[in-house]
Amino acid sequence: MIGTATLDRVYDEVKDDLLEKDEVRATVNDFILTHLRDCFVAGKPRLVVFPIAPIWTVPILLTYPDRTLGEVGEVAVHALTGEVLGWTPLKEIEKNAAEHRTHLASTNP
Repeated sequence: MIGTATLDRVYDEVKDDLLEKDEVRATVNDFILTHLRDCFVAGKPRLVVFPIAPIWTVPILLTYPDRTLGEVGEVAVHALTGEVLGWTPLKEIEKNAAEHRTHLASTNP
């Protein structure tokens, strides 16, 4: 197991070079626009530090005009380069969104 001191050291080495949260959200919103339909938006990025590189994890949120229904997936972005490294499978995102919509319909007849 990697100790917190090691990850703190990695963070200290790269913290000045990290992409800003707004840049990362824009990257994920571009990903969403390219691969999903409307009603999805990037949430608040969270930094995760790995020994080999830091990444931003960004939730994909299902939204309606008057509310956010919930998190339906996630995108991982390299925190230094902005490269999209991975994401929740698109079929899983759609399944999660359908579950949120079903729940909304059952609570708002």
